[in-house]
Amino acid sequence: MPRTNQTDKKVVAMFKLMEYFLDGREICNNDPILLDEFKISSKTLDRYLKDMEMNYYHIITIKKSRQNYYKLVKASNIISEFIKLKDSNIGTIFEWLKEECIVLGDLENETKRALKKISSLNKDIFLFKAYPFEEFSICKIKDIFDELKIAVKNNEYRDLIYNYDEQQAYKDAKCLKLVFVDNNWYIAIENQNSKLEFLRVSFIDNIKKIRDYSFQKSINAKYMDFFKTFQNSLTLYGVEKKRALLIASPNIAKYFTENMKKFFPSQKFIRTVDDGSIEFSLEFTQPLEILPFIKRWVPDIKIISPDSLRQQFQNELKKALA
Repeated sequence: MPRTNQTDKKVVAMFKLMEYFLDGREICNNDPILLDEFKISSKTLDRYLKDMEMNYYHIITIKKSRQNYYKLVKASNIISEFIKLKDSNIGTIFEWLKEECIVLGDLENETKRALKKISSLNKDIFLFKAYPFEEFSICKIKDIFDELKIAVKNNEYRDLIYNYDEQQAYKDAKCLKLVFVDNNWYIAIENQNSKLEFLRVSFIDNIKKIRDYSFQKSINAKYMDFFKTFQNSLTLYGVEKKRALLIASPNIAKYFTENMKKFFPSQKFIRTVDDGSIEFSLEFTQPLEILPFIKRWVPDIKIISPDSLRQQFQNELKKALA
């Protein structure tokens, strides 16, 4: 009986705390009014608040004078405050949105209105010609995307019909993660052969839930390091990385200096050559991972090594010219 009373006491306190959060209050664990209201110690209140922060991603911790305060925030609050900062980088907002996989269509109406207002107020300052998310204008694709979100969240299997060059059926695909890369949405799956694949969401024709149970979380854990380091949808899992040595001509050298934003996570500056060219390196698991990038800079990027990559590049250029 005492344990039940203790549980009831915690539930009542957490509901009340949520009311205070919704009212916009910042709460610390030694608030004398709350301690008296709940008849608990500051240690217990701190435990309640930490539990709420862990279970609700909108609740964050703010450090003030060596004291932790807890506050409920919304995406619109964060973005609005970020834009006000003198040294803020607007691009970071969209990087954060992509990293956290926050889909704007799923935000509450109040947040969307706030984002629209922020955009309107800053329309004379910023101009974006690229969109941080692939837009799904067809209801069917939106439904597939929503179904994939459920599958990923619950570690579930799905049967997929994928139509790229030809139609292909994926049975019992383990839905691991929705990935936004190369300006498109992909679903990372483990197929029946225990092989990791990236499937473009827009090319999925059909999705069905067949099994009523989930796959083990250890499957996802197996790919954790890969998801942190892969470069694009053509990075192969479990394949040893090779190193390409490249040189950028003086015409484009400024884009490859040591302090410029990298095009690939594996990109490394090596040296500046006497004529102003820049040597740099890239890692790759298959040529397709980096060749499309190199082709965009023709004739100002040359492949020094490996020979096999340079030969494949030359052959593809000859075919294109023919």
